Amino acid sequence: MTDRLTPLEERLAALEREVAELRARVGPAPRVPFVSTNPENPLDGHPLICKRLPPDEQAAHDAAIDKALGIEHLHPVGPEKLREMMIADGIDPNGTEFSRGIIEMREE
Repeated sequence: MTDRLTPLEERLAALEREVAELRARVGPAPRVPFVSTNPENPLDGHPLICKRLPPDEQAAHDAAIDKALGIEHLHPVGPEKLREMMIADGIDPNGTEFSRGIIEMREE
């Protein structure tokens, strides 16, 4: 049994040495600091800040998401209409069911 393991252990040790050498050669990737070319806005073009789309492109993007979710036929409801709908469904608008439900979900 040890006769069969010895060559495997040697090959494994050689492989581990080779991997260690390769890692030592490569080293960590250099981090290039961001420098804005706009003196008026130092965050202009920063890779972590997303620029807003023009209104027409944003509307098209939102429509595509609504279609993907299957809710393109639905329209937003204002707070007054929502309150009316809740009362019609028998929900007490002054109750705390929603708050208690949120607290219960946090505790799970």
